Amino acid sequence: MKGTAPLILGLVAGCVYFNAMYDANREYDEGIRALQERSQLSARVKFDSVIAKTGRIIEDHPDSKYADDAALLKTRSELHNQQWESAVESSRIAAELSDDAGQAALADGLGAVALRQLGETAEADSLLTRALDAGVEGDDRALFLFERGLCLPSGTGMTDDDLDRVVSALRSVPRRR
Repeated sequence: MKGTAPLILGLVAGCVYFNAMYDANREYDEGIRALQERSQLSARVKFDSVIAKTGRIIEDHPDSKYADDAALLKTRSELHNQQWESAVESSRIAAELSDDAGQAALADGLGAVALRQLGETAEADSLLTRALDAGVEGDDRALFLFERGLCLPSGTGMTDDDLDRVVSALRSVPRRR
């Protein structure tokens, strides 16, 4: 009987952890729906809840197999709530926790979105390029391409080097059929 207590305690802790991640994903989806319904306040509250839940997961279970997923979800929520500095930090944590190169590249790209908002366009451009080169797909790819375009020089005062950089960046984007 005494040997089953640690087993039961472990199962309960595992269920609590899994439920916290499940709840965070569910609330994130609700936050996205609130944004689509143009309910900014409701979305902000949902994303704040996701940030708190995923923060606890990362802090309490940094070695778990879902810690990197929690850090990515936290980063996305911070981006939606325009918490740029926190999003940069969370993206770095997600990249460090990830064993998967593709997921680390995704984390770098999300961090770059926040860096661009903070005016660090050179670093953002570098991270976005790396994420795109790693083959990030879908909506994230579209976001990263858009953000990379915003990192490029523009305006009437562009030098020849600026123009060459823009042309090179545009030519490096693979064509989709």
